[in-house]
Amino acid sequence: MFLDENKINQKTESSNPFTQEKILSQTYISLEEGVKNYSDYRRQQLRILFQKHRLLTIVMVVRFLGCAANTATKDLKSLEAAGYLKKVYPTDSPRSSYYILNENA
Repeated sequence: MFLDENKINQKTESSNPFTQEKILSQTYISLEEGVKNYSDYRRQQLRILFQKHRLLTIVMVVRFLGCAANTATKDLKSLEAAGYLKKVYPTDSPRSSYYILNENA
């Protein structure tokens, strides 16, 4: 019934993600590269959303991705510039615009 201290130490050392060896063996990337990778990830998620829904507004993108409105706008404009999306203006109001999947892309 007595606990073996060596087994307890081995279990805690192997399950601890913050041991010196594990920390030093990790590869680190720059902040700029991390931001770029995350931006690419968000844009990939947007492509998937457009394949499912075909029509999205900025507010819908903000809710789906959980990002800021400025970030959603920037990502949508980037995909529009790449020819993946098309912006539609049904009325003169800029708030009524939405994005659709560009069928020619």
